[in-house]
Amino acid sequence: MTQQSSKITTFKGKIVFAVTLIAALLIMTMNISPNVMNANALDLDLDSLTSVDDIGQSAECVIVVVGCDGTGSVGSSGDTIIGSCNGGGNDSNCGGAKATLDVVYLVDCQSTGGQPSDGAVCDAAVDIAPPSAFPVTIDANNPNPSTFPGSSDGTRVTLDAGQYRLDSDIAQAQDDLEQGLNTDDVSFDIGASGGSCINGESGDAVGTIRAGQHQTCVVQITIVVENGSVGDIGAPAI
Repeated sequence: MTQQSSKITTFKGKIVFAVTLIAALLIMTMNISPNVMNANALDLDLDSLTSVDDIGQSAECVIVVVGCDGTGSVGSSGDTIIGSCNGGGNDSNCGGAKATLDVVYLVDCQSTGGQPSDGAVCDAAVDIAPPSAFPVTIDANNPNPSTFPGSSDGTRVTLDAGQYRLDSDIAQAQDDLEQGLNTDDVSFDIGASGGSCINGESGDAVGTIRAGQHQTCVVQITIVVENGSVGDIGAPAI
């Protein structure tokens, strides 16, 4: 009987040490207050461990899971606790926290063979097709707004966690540029130029965002013009 009591006392000591150490590490790494944690996650009734033989496994092995909403769960080595939302298995929108994405569109120009100069053609090009001339669509989990005009000041989108993709519509801008620059040779070079997004196989830019996270995605649209002209080229000088 003394030996069994000694084993139980040893088990209790190991559990207290293990849980205390894990809790301390989680608090430091997750930068959360102990008061935020669900008290049930760490409140172990050690007196209930007198019947250690009945649990069918080592009392030393305890799993502590703290979710992204600050609550926690405690289970034995035989439990399956998956995911960061108290075992829910889906942390795509833990605690209902929305992510925010600032979408910035910038426009510049490259011209060759421009009349009266490439600089004059590009000045006209960015006036004809500023960022707002390019309607943007975001493909993501519940984005709001899901469509909006491009903006150099940025448009804030709220969305759920996961992947997102940005696409811009160039059709109307291309028609306006070809007409305004007297050329049918206008194209676009579009891609991510800053922030948390990158170039993808399709779309202007792609990225991945976590619940509650804030990101910025900067997309650069370069108008490429060949043999454009502005003004009364060839008119007699006065």
